[in-house]
Amino acid sequence: MLKKKLIYLVATWKMVTHLLLRTKRFGVNNQLWAERDSLFGTSWLTGWSQAVKSYKMMQIRAFSGFIPLNEAIELFPAHARKHGYRPIDKQKE
Repeated sequence: MLKKKLIYLVATWKMVTHLLLRTKRFGVNNQLWAERDSLFGTSWLTGWSQAVKSYKMMQIRAFSGFIPLNEAIELFPAHARKHGYRPIDKQKE
């Protein structure tokens, strides 16, 4: 599972940085620089001070459909157990 998390982090490090630190233009839509400010962007000082809150919001967004449910469960297993999320069995489809 750690390998899966590392692969995801390497692939989306710009977006993760944007969501954790609430940058205005860096990492928006996993791009190096966006043309317009992000809705979630804020000053660097505020972004750094609220990184823990931003991490929790990343978990909520993951389970709200921003990424497939099975991936969200693999990335945040403790959150999935706490809230009763179960993986979707692809064999039944």
